[in-house]
Amino acid sequence: VIVSTNLKFSDWITMFENTTMVTALIDRLTFRSHVLNMNSDHSYRADYSNQGNEN
Repeated sequence: VIVSTNLKFSDWITMFENTTMVTALIDRLTFRSHVLNMNSDHSYRADYSNQGNEN
């Protein structure tokens, strides 16, 4: 199962509005899993789209 989100775990409370439920959900999703934080201001899509405009 792959779960992708642009929210930090701490921001999930605003989405679900129940701290206990969010804590349990995060606990179950992250148990025996790999969490990849891919935080970057660099956009590969922007780089790719700009390559076509250089001609």
